[in-house]
Amino acid sequence: MSEEAVQPLPGDSPPKPPLGYDPSESPRELARHYVPASEEDIRQMLETIGEETLDDLFAHVPPEVRFPEPPDLPEELSYEELQQSLHEISKKTNLRTSFIGDGLPSWKAHPI
Repeated sequence: MSEEAVQPLPGDSPPKPPLGYDPSESPRELARHYVPASEEDIRQMLETIGEETLDDLFAHVPPEVRFPEPPDLPEELSYEELQQSLHEISKKTNLRTSFIGDGLPSWKAHPI
């Protein structure tokens, strides 16, 4: 059975790819960071390991390999924008038949 691409009408946003689940059912799916940590969480984690600041945590990293300034990253995407972007990237996948293993997984040793 072939899948036909659904073309959006002019002015419509492209159709969302199916996820197989509803992300709103899991609060951390839609959180800004996948594993959100509050300032209090970070303070407690640092206290547990005997450090006072995040800079103290990474003090052992030589300055010449550290970023002097935070990297210039693009603005983060919304959940929906990210989903659409990854869907577009996935369309570029070119699946091929692989002969790696040459049937060895189905080979069995004779019981003699």
